[in-house]
Amino acid sequence: MLKSFISTMTGEEWKLKRNLLTPAFTSGKLRQMTPLIEKCSTPLLKTMNEKCESGESFDAKQVFVTYQIDVIASCAFGLDMNVQTKDGEKFTEYTKQILPMQSLSSNFLFMSLPDRKSVV
Repeated sequence: MLKSFISTMTGEEWKLKRNLLTPAFTSGKLRQMTPLIEKCSTPLLKTMNEKCESGESFDAKQVFVTYQIDVIASCAFGLDMNVQTKDGEKFTEYTKQILPMQSLSSNFLFMSLPDRKSVV
């Protein structure tokens, strides 16, 4: 599975995939995504403020995973999933069954390291 991520590709394979993806991330398109990302940030900030004010512990990873799902669904597919709210609980449960959050999050963390080869 890791071989299919652009961040692990090299050479011609990387160049081909990068050329396919680059048009999706132009400055103009990123500017168009900003309001969608800001809209998804509102429930995130509300949740974080509530948790901080109450002093209760919470699973930060789960909070940010649901935020990521909302951002991706909104920007890539034009869907308002509301995964961060009570409306999205069913979707979150189905996602957990399909994609184990721990392994998924660990893979993304690993992929974000600037020099993965020196870590391994």
